[in-house]
Amino acid sequence: MEHARRPEGRIHFAGEHTSHEPNGGSMNYALESAVRVLLELSGS
Repeated sequence: MEHARRPEGRIHFAGEHTSHEPNGGSMNYALESAVRVLLELSGS
């Protein structure tokens, strides 16, 4: 679900449904996506 991970303007999406794991649904994947969004926001 690459399209769910892409920022839309100033809005960034996070959650298990946006993780790289195709099955999603896990707290680990929710945290992974949160770290991804933090890195996007920091410009890294």
